[in-house]
Amino acid sequence: MECAFEERILSHLHLAADEWLRQEETADMIVPDSSPDAEQILDSYAVCTVRSVECRTGSVLISGGVQAGVIYLAQEETAPRVLESYLPFSIKKDLEGSTEDARAVVCCRAAGVDARILNSRKLMLRLDLGCALQLYVPRELAVYAPPEDNPRLQLHRQAYSVTLPVEAAQKHFAIQEELDLPAGRPALQKLLRYDLQPVLTESRLAGGRVVFKGELTLELVYLTQDGGVERWQTQLPFSQFVDLAGTYDDEPLRLELQCAGSDVTWEEGRLCLDMMYLVQAVIYAPQQLELVDDAYYLQGSLQARTAPCSLRCLLDTQQQSLPVRLSAAGTLRQVLDARTFLGRAEITWHSGAATIRVPVTARLWGVGEEGRLTSISGSGWAELTQNASPDSQCCVTAACMGEVYAMPGPSGMEVRVNVALTARWHALCNYESISAVTVQEDSGSRERPSVIVRKLTQDTPLWELAKSCGTTCSQIRSANEIRGDVASAGSLLLLPLA
Repeated sequence: MECAFEERILSHLHLAADEWLRQEETADMIVPDSSPDAEQILDSYAVCTVRSVECRTGSVLISGGVQAGVIYLAQEETAPRVLESYLPFSIKKDLEGSTEDARAVVCCRAAGVDARILNSRKLMLRLDLGCALQLYVPRELAVYAPPEDNPRLQLHRQAYSVTLPVEAAQKHFAIQEELDLPAGRPALQKLLRYDLQPVLTESRLAGGRVVFKGELTLELVYLTQDGGVERWQTQLPFSQFVDLAGTYDDEPLRLELQCAGSDVTWEEGRLCLDMMYLVQAVIYAPQQLELVDDAYYLQGSLQARTAPCSLRCLLDTQQQSLPVRLSAAGTLRQVLDARTFLGRAEITWHSGAATIRVPVTARLWGVGEEGRLTSISGSGWAELTQNASPDSQCCVTAACMGEVYAMPGPSGMEVRVNVALTARWHALCNYESISAVTVQEDSGSRERPSVIVRKLTQDTPLWELAKSCGTTCSQIRSANEIRGDVASAGSLLLLPLA
């Protein structure tokens, strides 16, 4: 007689890939005929935007562009000039698990940017573009529940608590502002560079929506009317929401913001911002799985058919702000601009702990000891050690937060910056579940005792005793006044047979 279990489908998202994609982009910049020859490069910058993310069968295609620029000194001039260029990019990654209905969460940034003078009329900019990519693929897992209780069919049920991604959603939203420089600040003659840093201050699930708030930090470096250089920061609050297909309450939530378009201009004495951002949300839901992993049949034989159960579960999410100090070779009497770049996170394992290291590069320019504009740089690490299993997988996101502070130190300029690091630990959990059983009754009658006595030499689960002796756990508990699921070593047990 075959006894099929009831099949129930658990829909979720499977983390199919966690990749760091790297691509180098270059651009030649020509000094205009109306400008003097280029003499010295002070700085280079880049603002990355993602236009589209397309999931295909077997691959993911990311398209966007980089607004880049080089700040330099021309011959016989003391005020810096700037050359700008737009670099479109396209990154294709072949991924076997990708499907057309998959969702990709991306975070593209400039991991490094530099420039050099090829000749007095031509500069070359080189960009190290880094993109963190996590791919979530819809999956259905069959979970099998036994039919109505059969007193002769004994089932061992195992409960598991797992946390799985269940929905991914995204939305574009715009930030448009017109700003005036604060009263008392030197007037803006020419914009040298800008930088934008969105920070989430609050996020929550509200039924079928993700509601979030934050601040966009705008930083400007500009040339004044008298040829001086000024830096100015301001914060712009924003609040938005993302509609979801499901309804949630206090489930774990992941939000990522990616610049999808940027335009900052100075027109008629006002600063005009036209920004577009992509918010990417991933919802996790705790799930209770009850699987039947063993069975036997009283007064008969049983053959079980099993089905594998494999899930990539979220184990833990840890967020920390790491203060980073590094030294830049050289000394500046006055720092006019300071910026940092973050590279790819590296993870090493030792004695049950994982060390996460993110490379940090700082670039500064300003007035040197001889009174001329010059630039210096330095590098270091943001480092965090956590207890973790070597079998787990870590998705790391990192961002520089707040201002970059620079001051003279014993061996050059000491740079301080805070790096916000988020580590999401996942593990592949493999189970086996019985999906059907075939039982065969004992034919005829046979002599067997009604009870046996056994002395245990070690702690033994009641299930093992009941299965080996052809009885039930409840009968063993009742006969021996045992409350738990394990009988202690040294016990003398009465095992009534079913």
